[in-house]
Amino acid sequence: MIGSTDKDGGQVTNDPYTPEAYGATVFEKLGIDRAKPLYTASDRPVFIGHEADPISQVM
Repeated sequence: MIGSTDKDGGQVTNDPYTPEAYGATVFEKLGIDRAKPLYTASDRPVFIGHEADPISQVM
């Protein structure tokens, strides 16, 4: 189990994770190098998950 919420499921009570951490976890699982940018159709570099660590309980 990773984290928990209040009885209504509306608030995280421990182990909150950011969207950046979720992105880092997905990229790590897929073997995508998070240090390199992805490029949009207009050739703009976009970094996803590079400022967070993957969620260790998922790894």
